[in-house]
Amino acid sequence: GHIGAAGHYEYAPVGDIVNTASRIEGLNKRLGTLLLASEDTLAEGEGFEKRLMGSFLLSGKSNPVTIYQILGDGALASVEGIVYTELFPTALELFRARQWQQAEATLARCLELVPDDGPSLFFLELCRAYQRKPPTADWQGVIPIGK
Repeated sequence: GHIGAAGHYEYAPVGDIVNTASRIEGLNKRLGTLLLASEDTLAEGEGFEKRLMGSFLLSGKSNPVTIYQILGDGALASVEGIVYTELFPTALELFRARQWQQAEATLARCLELVPDDGPSLFFLELCRAYQRKPPTADWQGVIPIGK
């Protein structure tokens, strides 16, 4: 959009899409990732190696956003491939099923193979927190991300 008047105009991105993109960018810090994209964004393109991160309720949003990590070319063929395609997805399913201890054990296995895997570290800590204080009974696996 454009902002200004009387001979001085500036053009800047504005609106909900920009706000959502900024929130997703900030989620990279929390997850220890470099590149994240929403499911809606990925629907517009093909050929990306990706890993599901889950459903997040981003700050200032009323609807959850499904987020994927974009992986580098060849990532699935590397040693990390088993973490990305088998172990982490299993852990995520266990997490959403409220099976915190099993998810924690699977995430620990992920970290044995890839010690610096940010998403595994993030969900491991979340599993531990949810074991101490579980989410409400109507929880649908959506992770709230505040400011």
